[in-house]
Amino acid sequence: MVCEECGINLSARPKHAWKYLRKQKRFVEYDPIFYYTCARKPKVGGFRCNSKTHHRAQLIDELVWQKVSAIVKNPRLLQEKHAEFISGDAIKRRTAQILALKGSHEEELLKLERRACELSALLGEARMDEEEFRAAKNANQKRREDVLAQVASVSTGIAALEAQADSSALLEVAKELAGVVDDANFEQRREIVQALVSKILVSSSGDITVTVKGGLALEV
Repeated sequence: MVCEECGINLSARPKHAWKYLRKQKRFVEYDPIFYYTCARKPKVGGFRCNSKTHHRAQLIDELVWQKVSAIVKNPRLLQEKHAEFISGDAIKRRTAQILALKGSHEEELLKLERRACELSALLGEARMDEEEFRAAKNANQKRREDVLAQVASVSTGIAALEAQADSSALLEVAKELAGVVDDANFEQRREIVQALVSKILVSSSGDITVTVKGGLALEV
């Protein structure tokens, strides 16, 4: 479960409240109310999210569970949403965009390799001193590492899109869990959510988006 504004994991933090009993002349502490918030406390030179405190943790947990249990009880809902997702060749268009991006990265890798050869030639011809050569080589190598990381990320994106095209495995999991969803205790609920859900986004306004495994996003 993460904050939609900053992407930081949410944690349930307590809000304490007290009441003063005049006759007894003492304070009584209520049971704390838990709210989901991200790690947005100000730090010197650090990051601060602009989101406010989220809704009660108990409310968000219940809304998420209602959505997940509805999927388990009626897998057809998941099939219908998945059919809408892949309609209009949405996945194909996204795959084409990612492949084009990967091709662009691979072209840059070739240019960086040629640049490395050019730098070696300049040093050999004494047209560049060793200090300039080392600086240029390090910059070239760093850029190459960055591009390789981007290529790896793109490859992961392609694999994820291929997984989205097939929801059969997720449907089988949902069918297997159908028998325990009604009487599930807290631990069983958590196991069911972990089996089906990859990410839960919560906005500061309370909007919740549940992303099931495979990448299909469902609004709560």
